[in-house]
Amino acid sequence: MTTGGSGNTNRERMLATLDGEVLDHVPSWINGFFNTATIRRLIPSRFLVDDLGWWPEEGVYGFAAQSPAELDRLIGFNHHIDRIAVAAGRGANHAFGHGGPGEFNARVIERAAGHRVIEYETGAKARINAQPHFYHPFAMPIKTLDDLERLELPDPEHPDRWRGFAEDVAYLKARGEYTVGYLNGFFSACHYFFCDYQEFMISLILQPELVDRLLARLGEWNLKAARMMLEAGVDCIGFADDLGSGDSLLFRPELYDRYFFPWHRSLCELAHGYGAHVHMHSHGNITRILERVVATGIDMLNPLDPTEGMDLAAIKDRYGDRLTLAGGIDRCLLDLSLEEIESRLQSTLDIGADGGRFIVMDACGIPEDMALDKFDALLDILRRVRARSD
Repeated sequence: MTTGGSGNTNRERMLATLDGEVLDHVPSWINGFFNTATIRRLIPSRFLVDDLGWWPEEGVYGFAAQSPAELDRLIGFNHHIDRIAVAAGRGANHAFGHGGPGEFNARVIERAAGHRVIEYETGAKARINAQPHFYHPFAMPIKTLDDLERLELPDPEHPDRWRGFAEDVAYLKARGEYTVGYLNGFFSACHYFFCDYQEFMISLILQPELVDRLLARLGEWNLKAARMMLEAGVDCIGFADDLGSGDSLLFRPELYDRYFFPWHRSLCELAHGYGAHVHMHSHGNITRILERVVATGIDMLNPLDPTEGMDLAAIKDRYGDRLTLAGGIDRCLLDLSLEEIESRLQSTLDIGADGGRFIVMDACGIPEDMALDKFDALLDILRRVRARSD
């Protein structure tokens, strides 16, 4: 028996999905867009805020508050693409997994034709090319314990950081939206904002004291930021920790147990204490630690990409009664013909949607070169294949 009529709000439908109800339409959660040019090309302007440059100018970090008019456009944007959840906090609204006051923010320190250089609150820098989109981090602030001792982090509880955030969340929820506040990952943030990726991976083995102390600072910062979002009333905390490659884990399961499992579990315990959910993003084949990840208490997991060895049917069979699965779609799907897209989506739905607790979600966002007519056709296909009947 299906439930959840067309009059239900996004928030009601999302909560029902997490409770295991089978709805008349499987929820959809399209990720995001690689750059503002793609958004402006594919989305009607009436749904877009005037400033889509997600990082402010030099000298100023951007945080939370948005006007009711901006939030109304955001709601319209989400409804246009039929996205079940809405991000709270400026900078997080058009991309899944990143942005808002719960993450280390960035400011633009160099702007030129075709690229920007941004600097995060930790001092790390990155160059972002527009088309084609490319993100290159550099100037990481930590190599040694002394570097870590000298590093000053922003106050995650400073009132200016959260000014207007609770009001934005309340406005969105009053209009029936399921709200998500985004948080730094615990693994990914280490190499996004603090350390060179290769050096950090080596440190997991050779410099455990450095990793422990870095995670202590990052983890406490994250939990304080998460509490601020939960106090503001968000329905869900989302975070991105890419723990795998296309073949396997990026490190031994024992290292997940030592370094990251405790922080993931602490976040889930905190969120559940407020009656909120936790949504984890992790690319890669994480099958070897999936039992551990589920044991942290997370409520949702994406993207479950089959090209990375994630077997949706097996995961659904083992964890579908206690975990809402989002995805199961390979990263190259949107490069295929519309006929192939529909066929593969239907096959995924046949597996994932059986028994509920499933959300349709792409693996990597909307390609920046997708044509408008194909994008509109994709939205039609999604609405058609997601429909269920008794």
